[in-house]
Amino acid sequence: MKDAHELTLFARRPEAVSQRLKSIDLSDRFAVADFTGFTKEKNFDAIINFVGVGDPVQVAVMGASIFDVTLK
Repeated sequence: MKDAHELTLFARRPEAVSQRLKSIDLSDRFAVADFTGFTKEKNFDAIINFVGVGDPVQVAVMGASIFDVTLK
C-alpha cells in the first residue's frame, strides 16, 4: 500500500540529501528540491523547519545572528 502522505525535502544542498536517502534505500520515497523551489505558491499541509547550523563552533561564532538563518 502506498503512503497517503507526500513529503518534499527542501535543502541547501539537495545532492547531499539525495545521496543520504540513497544510502538508506529511501531515494525513491521522497522528493528532494533546492530551497529556491520553496515558494509561497506551493501548498503544504504542514511545514517542519530543520534549517539551522549543525556545527557547534559555527553556532558560537554566529552568536545572536544565528536567528537570521531562520528568518531567511
